[in-house]
Amino acid sequence: VCQKKRWRACDGVGLLWRRDKIQPLGKPSVWHLSKSSCHIALAQKLLVGESEKILAVVTHLKAGMNEACEQARLEQAQELIARIRREEMPTVVLADMNCTGESLISDVGQELEPKVLPMILKNGFRSAYASVAGRDPSFTLWGGWCSHDIAGSFDWALCWGRKLRPRRVLSMPEVKEILSFPDRLPNSRYPSDHISLVVDVDIVLDKAKENCQQVTRTRGRRKSARTNVDNCETDGHVRLEKK
Repeated sequence: VCQKKRWRACDGVGLLWRRDKIQPLGKPSVWHLSKSSCHIALAQKLLVGESEKILAVVTHLKAGMNEACEQARLEQAQELIARIRREEMPTVVLADMNCTGESLISDVGQELEPKVLPMILKNGFRSAYASVAGRDPSFTLWGGWCSHDIAGSFDWALCWGRKLRPRRVLSMPEVKEILSFPDRLPNSRYPSDHISLVVDVDIVLDKAKENCQQVTRTRGRRKSARTNVDNCETDGHVRLEKK
């Protein structure tokens, strides 16, 4: 399923799953994250196997490296959390947040303190990468511009609810691999300035006899020396890819 942003925006968000493993429960919902912007979230209830139900949400928050944009993202994220809480389901969120969990230098050269990610984590959401590897990637985006580079963890795979347990993640490419290209990302080998996030998430099953159920979200792969980082073995799992 996919959904274009509102008004004159040319891009949007999409969600894919394996039909032999996953079944949609009803039609997807489109959530408007603010009255004054084009930004949306696409939410789909999914049946994993015979009995396990989860909510999958994809979104793309406002871009911009300044206080006003960070405040707009904060308001969008607050609306997103309120919508998810009303559904009362184990939830995975795949998002280009356009912000990081660390301070950045704004587009006017001032320090930009993070507001969005700290608020999300305080509301019970868990970063899949931090849950498995102990910390989030140092970058998921590395854009090369004429005057400077922009690099940081702008993309997130988040879990909400005790039934979802991140198990394994795919590491980012090594820094030296990115630096080998003058343009950083995108380049002749990789068509985006964002790098795919790949996460295996265990579902605590209601029926112990059920085994692993997997769903894959794919939008292109990269040939590079990326390794799996494991957490621990549990009952069954869902595979998610954020691009």
